Amino acid sequence: MNGNGSSPAGSNALQTIFLKDSFNSKQWINDVLRVNNNKDKDSSTPQPTSMQLENDLENIASSLLSKLQIYSLELNMSLENRSSESLLYVPKAVREIDKVRKESLQLKTRIKSITQSIDSMYSNSLHTAVDTIASLDTVRTRIDSCIRSLNEAEKLLHFSAQLDQLFAAAEYLAIAQRLDEIKTSLQLLSDIPEFREQSKQFAIYTDRLETSIKPLLVQSLNARDVDGCNKYHTVFSIIKRQSTFHQVYNSSRIEPLKTTWLQYKGGAIPNTNTTVGGLSPNPSSSSTSLSSSPKPVSPLLSSASSSSSSSSLSSFNQFLGSFYDQIKAMVESELNWLSKLGGTSGSAIQPKEMIEHLLGHLFQSINAQLQSRIESASTSTTSSNKNQDLIQLYKTSISFIQSLPSILDKTHLIKTILLDPFRHFHNKFSDNEMKYLKSQLSLFQLIKKNDFNSSINNIETSMNKIFPLLEQSIDRFYQFTHLSEIESFIHTLNNIITEYIGLLKDSLVELKVMANIVSPTNVVLIDRQSQPQLLQQQQQQQILNPQQHNWEHFQGAMKLLQLVNGLMSKLNNFEHSFNVNIIDYLAKYDDSSIESTIRTIMLSQENDKSTRFNNVIQMIIDPQYLMNNGSNNKKHLLQDAKDQVSSFCSQSQHFIYETMITFIKLKFKEVPKMNEWKQNLNIVDSYQSNQSAYSTQIADHLLTIPQQLDPYSEEISLRFSYQIAISYPTNDEMYQNIIKQLHQTMLNETKDISDTSDIEDDMVGIAHQWIHIVACATEKLYLQSIVEITSLTDYGCHHLANDITYLFNVLSALGVAPDPLLSKTQLLVQIPKEAYLESIQSLEGGEKNIAILISKMRSIK
Repeated sequence: MNGNGSSPAGSNALQTIFLKDSFNSKQWINDVLRVNNNKDKDSSTPQPTSMQLENDLENIASSLLSKLQIYSLELNMSLENRSSESLLYVPKAVREIDKVRKESLQLKTRIKSITQSIDSMYSNSLHTAVDTIASLDTVRTRIDSCIRSLNEAEKLLHFSAQLDQLFAAAEYLAIAQRLDEIKTSLQLLSDIPEFREQSKQFAIYTDRLETSIKPLLVQSLNARDVDGCNKYHTVFSIIKRQSTFHQVYNSSRIEPLKTTWLQYKGGAIPNTNTTVGGLSPNPSSSSTSLSSSPKPVSPLLSSASSSSSSSSLSSFNQFLGSFYDQIKAMVESELNWLSKLGGTSGSAIQPKEMIEHLLGHLFQSINAQLQSRIESASTSTTSSNKNQDLIQLYKTSISFIQSLPSILDKTHLIKTILLDPFRHFHNKFSDNEMKYLKSQLSLFQLIKKNDFNSSINNIETSMNKIFPLLEQSIDRFYQFTHLSEIESFIHTLNNIITEYIGLLKDSLVELKVMANIVSPTNVVLIDRQSQPQLLQQQQQQQILNPQQHNWEHFQGAMKLLQLVNGLMSKLNNFEHSFNVNIIDYLAKYDDSSIESTIRTIMLSQENDKSTRFNNVIQMIIDPQYLMNNGSNNKKHLLQDAKDQVSSFCSQSQHFIYETMITFIKLKFKEVPKMNEWKQNLNIVDSYQSNQSAYSTQIADHLLTIPQQLDPYSEEISLRFSYQIAISYPTNDEMYQNIIKQLHQTMLNETKDISDTSDIEDDMVGIAHQWIHIVACATEKLYLQSIVEITSLTDYGCHHLANDITYLFNVLSALGVAPDPLLSKTQLLVQIPKEAYLESIQSLEGGEKNIAILISKMRSIK
C-alpha cells in the first residue's frame, strides 16, 4: 500500500498486514509515515520547512484514514451480505440437522449390535468395516425415505378416482380408512407446494362422507341399531369428526323432549306419555314427590282468594316434575344402551360424557324459556311472597338433579340445569324478600285512634310478629340461596328492622299527641279529619281534670320502654341464633353436598363475591375480624338494626320523661303572667303560709312520682340508660344537657370504682333515676320561668322566695339537692334594694347574668 491510491494488490497487502496475529497499530502507523518521510528526503527537491512537513504528514494521515474508513465500510457490507446469505440456509440446515439427529438415534442401537458382531468376525479390521457399513446404511436409509415419499405421492395422484368408486359402492368404512391414509400422505408431503390442491380435495371428500352418513346414523339411532351406530361412530372417529356424531345423537334424543316442552301452554298439563328415544317415562315417578309444599308464611291471605292464582304455579310445578321424570327415564335408558356401544379402540364411546353433554345441550336450548315460565308462574299468584313460589320450583329442580345416576358429574349439571335458569332469581332474592316483608309491615295496625292503651297493646302485638316473619325469611334464605346471598340478605334484615323501627317512631309521635305532649296541628302523621276530634278531647281532659296529671299515659310510656328493651333482647337473641345457625349450616353441608356445590358455583359468578362471603363468615366467627382489618366499625351483622332500636329506646326514655314533665311545663308557663309579682301589699300584714297554687300543684306532682314508680322498682328493663340517652340523643336540648350533667356527676362520685360501665344499674334505683331527671328539669324550667317575669315588687320577691323555698323542701324530701343557680336566685330576690348592687359585684358567669335580670325586674339602677 502507498499514499497515492488503492488497488487489488494494495488490498491484499493490507489484508496480509492486518490478519497477522502480531499486528501492532501504533507501529504500523509510524512505519507508514516514516517511509513517506524518507522518500521526501531522498528526492532532489529542496528540503521542506517544518510547516510544510507537518502539512504533508497531515495530508498523508488523512488519506490513510479515508482509505481505512472505505475498507471498513466495504468489510461491513461484505459481512452483512454473507450473513444474510448464510441465514437463508439456516432453516434448511436445521431441518437437515434434525433429520440427521433422528437418524443417528435410530442408528445408535443398531450400530452397537453390529459393532459387537463385527468385533467377533473381523477383529483385525474393525474400524474399516464399521465405517463402510455405516456409510452403506446411511445410503440405504435415504433411499428408503425417497421411495416412501414417492409411493405417497403416487397415492395422492389417483385418490380422487378411488374415492369416487368407493362412494358409488357406499363403502363408507373403506372411504374413511382411505381418507386416513391420504391424510398421512399429505402430512408427509406438507412442505411440497404441488400437493396443496390435494389437501383441498381431501377436505371436500371428508365433508361429503360426513353428509352421506348423517341420515344413516339418524336411522340407526332411532332404531337403536347397535351395529350400525358402532360402524358410523368408527367412521366419524377415523375422520376425526366425533363432535358431529354427538350432535346427531343429541338431536335425535332431545327432539321428543323439546316437543313435550313446547306443548305446555300454561294451562292443563299436556300428555306426558311422549316417547323419548323409543321409551316411555316411568309412570311411577311423581313430580309432586320431588318437592314438599311450603308452609304458609302469613295467615293474612285466605286460601279462597289465592286458589285460582296458585293453580298456574301448581300446574307448572307439576308439569316440570313430569318433564323431569321423562328426562330421568331417558337418562337411565341411554346409559344402558350406550354401554353396549363399543366404538373403536382409539376412540371408545363414553356413556357418562355423552349423557352429560346431552343434558347440557337440552337445557341450554330451553333455559331461556324455562326462566320465562318460572317468572310467569311465580308472578301470577296473588301472594306477594314470590320467593316462596320460586322455592317450590327450585326444590323440584334440585330433587331432579339428586335423582340422576351418581355416575354423572353433578357440578356441570348443577350449573346448566339449576343455576342458569334460576340465577336471575337468586340475584333478586333479597329484593323480593324486601318487598314481601314491607308488605307484611304495612299490615301492622299500630295506632288505634284516640285509644292510648290499645295502641300500646298493638305495638306489643307487632313486636311479637316481627321476628317470626324474619325467621321465616331466613328459612327461605337457606333453602333458596344456600348462604350465597348472605351479604345482601343481611342488608335486607337491617333495612326491614329499620323500616319497622320507623313505624314505631311514627307511632310514638301519635302517642305523644294522644298524651297531650304535642299538638296535633304540628304533626303531619295525623290526618286532618281527626285533628278537630283530638283537639276537642284535649280540651275536655283539661276542663274535667285541670289540676291533676293523667298518669295513664305515664304507665303506657313505661310499658313501651319495657317492650323496647324486650325488643332489644329479642334482637340480640335473634342475631345470635342467626350466627349459630349459619355456622351449623356450613358444618352440616360440607364440600361433598349438593348445597355446598351450589354455593361454590354461585359465589364464583362474581370476582370478589367469594371474598365478601368469607369476610362475613369471619365476622360471624370473630366479631373483631373486620374491625381489625380496617373494613368498618361495625361489630355485629345487624349493627344498623341495633342502632335503630337503641335510638328508639332513647326516644322511649324521653317519652317517659315527657309524660312526667309536661304537667310541670304547663304550670310554669303561667308563672311569668301571675299578678302576685306586681302587687305592692304589706309583707307583714299580707303574708300567709299558703304558697302559690302552681307551686302546690307541682309539689304534689313531684311527690306522686315515687308512688307511680314504685310498682316498677324491680323491673330491670325499666332502668334509665344514660349510655343510650347520650349515644342516641333526642332533639330536646335541655333534656340532653341534664342527662350529661347527671351522668358526669355520677362518674365523679364513683371515680374510685374500677368498673363504671354499669354505674346506673348498680348504684341507684329506678325511682331515684327518674326523680333526679325530672327534679333537675323542674329546677331548669322554674329558672326559665323566673327570668321571663317582667316586674318584681318587694312583695313579689318575698312571695317568689317562699315558692322557691317550698320547692327546695319538696326536692329535699325526694333526696334531690337544690340547683346552685336557682338557690342563688332565691338569695338575690331576698336582698334589700339598697344593698343589692353592692352584693352582686363579686358575681360571675351565670350568677352575674341572673343578678342583672333580677335588678331589671326590681327596677334597681
